[in-house]
Amino acid sequence: MKKKLIAGICLGAAAGLLAVTAAETMKSDPGAVLANSSASAKEKVAAIQSHVGQVETNLPSYTSKEGALTAAQTENVTTESWKKINGYFDGDTLRRMKLYPQTGSEKTEEFYFFENEPVFVFVEEKGAEKEGHDKDTVGSKYYFACAR
Repeated sequence: MKKKLIAGICLGAAAGLLAVTAAETMKSDPGAVLANSSASAKEKVAAIQSHVGQVETNLPSYTSKEGALTAAQTENVTTESWKKINGYFDGDTLRRMKLYPQTGSEKTEEFYFFENEPVFVFVEEKGAEKEGHDKDTVGSKYYFACAR
């Protein structure tokens, strides 16, 4: 009985240590989880949230490129009408893209990329006047697992 109790405590402690180590790895390198095809959906969502947080933290250091859009430029991919797009680059790597609406709407869509693949999209009904992403803002969130 005593051996089983000690073994149970050791296994529990080891599992707890592995969970803490995984959480620390995810915070410092969410890419390790995103690149792991056997990671669970819960682990990938947490890694994506961590990645989005890192992108937002680093946003001021990224190169911002803005472009005007016309309905003709986006008609093959969306029914939405966008007037402006902002891309945020870390060197040549796109990290975040935000689409701004035509006059009469405040809806925005933010796309976050990991290794040039979209991993998160946030649709905010009243985001036109905001630059950064507020994790507490109400909106639609879409998570994508990298195809690896």
